[in-house]
Amino acid sequence: TGGPVFIPHVYNGKNKTFFFTSFERTSTVAATVSTGQTITNAERQGDFSNSPDGIPVLNGVPTPHIAPALFSTLGKTLMSNTDMMPAPTSGLDTFTWAPLENEVVNHFLAKIDHYFSPTHRLFGSLWWAQDDASDPGIFFKYAFVPGYYQYPNKNLEYTWPVHTQIWTVNDTYTISPTTVNNFILGVTRYIGSLTNTAETNPLFGNAQVGINAVGDVGAPNI
Repeated sequence: TGGPVFIPHVYNGKNKTFFFTSFERTSTVAATVSTGQTITNAERQGDFSNSPDGIPVLNGVPTPHIAPALFSTLGKTLMSNTDMMPAPTSGLDTFTWAPLENEVVNHFLAKIDHYFSPTHRLFGSLWWAQDDASDPGIFFKYAFVPGYYQYPNKNLEYTWPVHTQIWTVNDTYTISPTTVNNFILGVTRYIGSLTNTAETNPLFGNAQVGINAVGDVGAPNI
């Protein structure tokens, strides 16, 4: 929308002051299918006789059956917790899910022009953009790339809102047919943030996986 600035009994900007505004909103949902390997139901019970990764070898001896009580701390957690390693959705060890990315983008533009005279013009504008996006996994983008996949995390919501404001003031004065004085001032304000709810509500901790710290060389094997 736009037109001359007119305030009854206060200001009549006909042929002098004009305004223009616009607003656009876009809402999108992107989906992809992520497929990867997980633990078989038999392996969770200690039966590796038909394991897609082969029969484990312990002390040089193929061992198709391992009592779950002998699993390491990490192994017990992975085998018993389908929140960490989900159960297969097809076949022996195939897990498939379809994460969604939601994004809402708002664009707002406001502009005002004022003509002091045929040779002198002043205008100001504001462009404001809000881009709010969220998805159920930090590596959602990788799900579109062959060879990459991730497991869902029920405690995770990953958001990264980005808000941008651009303010502009422009003063143009025509001194002569060959000389123009132009002053331009622009200010850009960028606000971006990142929220990962899993940081404050982790799916598991050190006690569940038996690892004291990142890079712990004593980390157990399954």
